[in-house]
Amino acid sequence: MYKEGFAGMMPSFNVENDLIMCRVILHTNETIIRRGQCHKVIIELPYGEDYQEFIFKGYSFTLNTGRKIIAYGKIMSIY
Repeated sequence: MYKEGFAGMMPSFNVENDLIMCRVILHTNETIIRRGQCHKVIIELPYGEDYQEFIFKGYSFTLNTGRKIIAYGKIMSIY
């Protein structure tokens, strides 16, 4: 991340070069996402069912604000 993030932030999730809105929910009781650290988070995708054929365990993704990549990660599990 280029600056601190926070629980509830709504960046875009990159799926097959489509950017879809998402919400970041922290897995712990913390509210701040510290820059340069690894965090376990829940990514809530309101339209995730439209992309379920592309999103799978182990899928690498980026979170974007505008054209800037602010974070990257890997899917550990799907609910």
